[in-house]
Amino acid sequence: MDPAQAAELLQKGVAFAKSALQEAQSKLFIHCVAGRHRGPMMALALFASMGWELDDAMRLIAERRPIVDFAPVYVDSVREYLRTVDMTHPSKTAI
Repeated sequence: MDPAQAAELLQKGVAFAKSALQEAQSKLFIHCVAGRHRGPMMALALFASMGWELDDAMRLIAERRPIVDFAPVYVDSVREYLRTVDMTHPSKTAI
């Protein structure tokens, strides 16, 4: 999958997550089979879309999920996603 295709999937996942988080008392569980790549990248994209710096979000994710692998190809997909979205009004949201 090329970065543009991955960015499109991240966009759909982030839109779903943000919609789900609008519900009162909502909780969101992001996962993949091993929790090393896809789940953490979706979480990274979500945090970044909420105003987090990538390094800060990566640090938080790694603290909570030490097995995570931030392979450059995956992080590049998140960066490509961020180039496709309107980031003019993000506000860093506490987790």
